[in-house]
Amino acid sequence: MSTDKNPAGHGSSRSRRRTTSRHISRTPARRTGNPSGRALLLLGSIALLLFALVLALPRGELQRLTRVPVAPDSQRPDEPPSPATQPPAEPRAPGLSERPAAPEADPLPPPVSRSGWPADALPEAPQGATLYIVIDDAGYSLRELEPFLRFPHPVTISVLPHLRRSAEAAERARSAGKDVMLHLPMEANNGADPGPGAIYVDLEDGEIRQRVVAALESVPGAVGVNNHMGSRATADRRVMDAVMSVLGENGGWFMDSRTTAETVARQSAEAAGIPFVERHVFLDNERTHEYIRAAVIEGLEAARERGHAVMIGHVMVPEVAEVLMQMYPDIIERGFAFGPISQLIAASTAYERSGN
Repeated sequence: MSTDKNPAGHGSSRSRRRTTSRHISRTPARRTGNPSGRALLLLGSIALLLFALVLALPRGELQRLTRVPVAPDSQRPDEPPSPATQPPAEPRAPGLSERPAAPEADPLPPPVSRSGWPADALPEAPQGATLYIVIDDAGYSLRELEPFLRFPHPVTISVLPHLRRSAEAAERARSAGKDVMLHLPMEANNGADPGPGAIYVDLEDGEIRQRVVAALESVPGAVGVNNHMGSRATADRRVMDAVMSVLGENGGWFMDSRTTAETVARQSAEAAGIPFVERHVFLDNERTHEYIRAAVIEGLEAARERGHAVMIGHVMVPEVAEVLMQMYPDIIERGFAFGPISQLIAASTAYERSGN
């Protein structure tokens, strides 16, 4: 009996162990918590804490913390920062040699006039200094003449005789308020043709007189005469005496263009008792703006010394009209005046009559 119980006892014990083992394996294990959920909870707590701290800061401090620096939009990347934005220089260590001083800046250029050159290039005018501009060789083309007729100050137009446009050029000049002169063709040393009605040294006195009269008639309204070419004729006293005799009879006067240093025109004019003036500057020996500007300034210097200057240009050189138009505002500003040649003749006549 006992034998039968023992096996039964063993079986009962194993059965309990299996039962217990099955019971343990079916019981779910205790959860120890989700790590990712715990991290999210921690981050949320930190965010809430920071938000509370931010709300507690003063508004000015909050703006300082959140402001983003912006580069100035007016400064180019390749330009150095302005002195106001540069950091202060560090103090020099004792004993270090001084850096060489920066070179001084070049002086500012002189002020520029309206005409485009330094304003102090033009001399100041003494009281009454006057410029007398004479434009030679009119009579070929009315188109060439127009720029000079538009000049807003007095100029004198000297017209060649016996040309197709001689009379009309003289009329247009007078209508524009300009003085008109006869530009009398006279023999030159180089053999060049002076033009129709020219005065040659081999002509008889009577022929010379006739040619002067005919030339005056072809340029109506001429107030005086100047020579066209004439380097040979104006050096001949007999020829010039014959010319001056006609002018003396007609109340005329003579302006010497001075095409030669050997001229005797002054002596002949004084002997005939007629008014006389002479050219000081040729404006257009070279047809460039630079040369003509320099010649005008030379004329201004002459006017400053003498009180007046006679300057001759030529109608076929448009650069003369262009330079005069550019320069005249500055010339007037410097105190100079422009005058018709008849004004100079009247002044010189009055001077002579005063006995000086």
